[in-house]
Amino acid sequence: MKITDCIQITQIIEERFKGKVEIQATLAAALGHKTVKSGGYIGKITALRRYGLVSGRGELTITQLAKQILHPMSEEEKTEAIAKAIENVELFKKIFERLGKKRLQIVFGLVDITLPQPTEIAMNKLCGKVIAESK
Repeated sequence: MKITDCIQITQIIEERFKGKVEIQATLAAALGHKTVKSGGYIGKITALRRYGLVSGRGELTITQLAKQILHPMSEEEKTEAIAKAIENVELFKKIFERLGKKRLQIVFGLVDITLPQPTEIAMNKLCGKVIAESK
């Protein structure tokens, strides 16, 4: 599941449930699922956990990382928080560990692909970090 879709679900959890879902059936319904046992719903919750955007089992709470994405102090903070969420996915983490200094370039590539239109300021700042790290 794309990070942008997960961010939208996190926003729903914050806005409709004040950041904490006590009864998951209500979230499932809000996301258009008939039951918490539907494959689509389970996949969404699994993705949210893998990105590190929610915690908990029965009761779901948005994490500090999710709050940084939803309410950043700057576009740079938002971009970095999204990059951290992407790195939380085990497959991406292994790729980043293997590539070392190229990590930021790949994170930037993933953010660029998964965000609708990252701001030019955030992209320039992240590009500056990539150039600095590769020297």
